[in-house]
Amino acid sequence: MNHNEKYFSGEIFSPKCNRFVQHESGVEHEFIKKLEANPSVLYYLDQPAIIQYTRNDIDYQYTPDFAVLLEDYRCFITKVKFSYAEMLDARVHRRMEALIEFCEKNGMGLLLTNGRYSLNYLGNYPCTPGLEKAFQEKLNERGGRTIFFKEYKELLSSYHAKKLNSSRLY
Repeated sequence: MNHNEKYFSGEIFSPKCNRFVQHESGVEHEFIKKLEANPSVLYYLDQPAIIQYTRNDIDYQYTPDFAVLLEDYRCFITKVKFSYAEMLDARVHRRMEALIEFCEKNGMGLLLTNGRYSLNYLGNYPCTPGLEKAFQEKLNERGGRTIFFKEYKELLSSYHAKKLNSSRLY
């Protein structure tokens, strides 16, 4: 994907949903194709909810990208960002905090992704033993809130964890 596709928006027809689905970037467009190709995905909605939240006495609205329903009837909300750098933005973190609360309240999962990996690949990717627990403990220290980037790097380093290589898509 080239840089210009970051701003590629439009609609694509979804045979799975039997309607046109909106995308606001090239990575969302590619993510839709992955949803269409994945037999575990029964249905999905674009911009499925408006989430209201308040931070520092200021009211905000946020609309996540997709809600995905799987064949086992689990559902998760997805936010697709162009790059990991965009995921580190403080505004994204505030929105994710509100989205986490929304998902917990409604019994849904949450996926923040750059859209480059298939759901099957992510679901079957081996986890570093203990790392997930360490992340959960760090989140609990802040009442379930965002981990600072320095803390994130320290946790990855202490467990010798490596980032996913974007050339290994499937």
